[in-house]
Amino acid sequence: MCFIGHGAFGIITKPIWCNYFGVFGIGHDLAYRLMPMVGAVDLLLGISLLVYPIRAVAGWLVCWGFLTACLRPLSGEPIWEMIERTGNFGAPLALLLLCPSPGGLKAWWSRLDPPVRPDARNFSRVVICLRIIVFLLLVGHAWLNLIEKKSLLQQYASLGFEDPFRTAHLVGICEMGAALAVLIRPIRSLLLILLIWKMATELFYPHWELFEWIERAGSYGSLLALWLALGGLNIKISNNIKTTVMKKVFMSLLFFAALAATNQLSAQGCVAIRSNGGFCTAGEEAGHVDTSAQWQLSVNNRYYKSFKHYIGTTYQAQRQALGNEVINNAYTMDLAIYRILNPRWSIMLDLPISANARSQTYTQSKLLSRFSTHAFGAGDIRLAVYRWLLDPVKMPKGNLQVGLGLKFATGDDNVQDYFKTSDSTKTYGPVDQSIQLGDGGTGITLELNGYYNFSHKVGMYGNFFYLSNPRDQNGVSNAHGATPSASSIANGSNIMSVPDQYLVRLGVSMQFNRLNVSAGVRDDCLPVHDLIGASDGFRRPGFIISAEPGVTYVFKKVSIYSYVPIAIVRDRTQSVPDKITTQLTGVYTHGDAAFANCVVNIGANIRF
Repeated sequence: MCFIGHGAFGIITKPIWCNYFGVFGIGHDLAYRLMPMVGAVDLLLGISLLVYPIRAVAGWLVCWGFLTACLRPLSGEPIWEMIERTGNFGAPLALLLLCPSPGGLKAWWSRLDPPVRPDARNFSRVVICLRIIVFLLLVGHAWLNLIEKKSLLQQYASLGFEDPFRTAHLVGICEMGAALAVLIRPIRSLLLILLIWKMATELFYPHWELFEWIERAGSYGSLLALWLALGGLNIKISNNIKTTVMKKVFMSLLFFAALAATNQLSAQGCVAIRSNGGFCTAGEEAGHVDTSAQWQLSVNNRYYKSFKHYIGTTYQAQRQALGNEVINNAYTMDLAIYRILNPRWSIMLDLPISANARSQTYTQSKLLSRFSTHAFGAGDIRLAVYRWLLDPVKMPKGNLQVGLGLKFATGDDNVQDYFKTSDSTKTYGPVDQSIQLGDGGTGITLELNGYYNFSHKVGMYGNFFYLSNPRDQNGVSNAHGATPSASSIANGSNIMSVPDQYLVRLGVSMQFNRLNVSAGVRDDCLPVHDLIGASDGFRRPGFIISAEPGVTYVFKKVSIYSYVPIAIVRDRTQSVPDKITTQLTGVYTHGDAAFANCVVNIGANIRF
């Protein structure tokens, strides 16, 4: 159904497809000529799955469905558009898993015939695959609601909802909760409700209603398949299989309990918390906890887009309405290498590499225009030493790890770029503090990472990270190449501050063979006052309290994970210069900061 619907859009020549052809450099006119051909192929392949399904067609549809989904973020759409379409390529993938291959190239041209009674291990793979598919498509749609996708807001408005924005947020939160429920413990009654929900809501698209509904069959088709799989078969797993699975669960859970302690500080916007936290050394499977030395490499990729301005906890909606909001796009790759000295002691060296851009406005002829400043390069290197307080070999159920480190001022804290002014002239000066590569201070880091496993499947984790920067100011001007104003000199905000920062995380995790899912809360904070030393200079203090779902999959030597903190509370607190201005003028002063809706962390841990 989804490929027949997709093919119909190609024959209809859906205008938005021009954006996807544009990714390959194909122009508007040629795209319209190619659309019907692409659509016809999709139609034929979709029909062939109904008439005579073969493995090669299903395999092609997995690859093609994934490619077309990837074209959406590549063309400038949010990445959640791709994730929401997991059903397009996930459904044929589940079909391939359901029908085991006899092997060899010839098998790809054989008919897909599901076994009358599937093997227990193979059937469990199909169920896990469907759970992941449903989880991703629900998360994708939930985030499109949370980021206020325009077409969804139009749907809610056309249905008579007075506040479509609030409706979108409510729907997004409910779908996010449903996604986690499906991943952690799917219940057939919930799946039936979600199936009806998806089948009904996919009819609300304003254009080509029937074809939209058909093309999105992967969404509710996967829900229907999972509902049938959980209720239609009763397969008993032998004791040997149970023992093997539980052993892997135990090993993976111990690994994840520490993996959940990934201390990537993920500030959401102008509140300039940087990625100074490395990958927690608790990343050990039970089978690797011994006295032999090991090397580990952690690679974490973090991205966020901040654009929502807050003063305190009050959202400044007028900034977006007027089009003068500041937009930060920040990407950081953290490379952390570990030397495991023995089961208790380890050392870590972390190097962040960032590519940041900041878009802001200037006025010319009474019209707002935008320009961007950029910063790219290595950030502040951190070296840390860790120790488990309890012997992890004797105490695998729970433990507490202490880490102490130094953060060196290796990142450039004076990256400069061109700024446009109101009369269209340019000035050259330091970029904004929020996109600088370093803060200019040598800091001390303290970490506490703990976990406790209630059983082989359920555990909890907690993390605390504090970076203390004793240095007061780094001497870098905050005037963006212009002459500092008298008011900024008076309150001290003309020079950038070197602030402290901290992170607190707490959550629960559940293990499903090699897959682990977690749900937690986190607090990222850049405090008003430092723990050691003065707190003068320009900074945007504040905190973000987030809900943090996470997913991890453990292979033999590699583990991949994704954590997506979702902002619930955003608070830009009053800074020291704000307080000085209030005292000097007698007028309450409170600056703003731009925050993101979420932060995306995707990474891997490799054990050598």
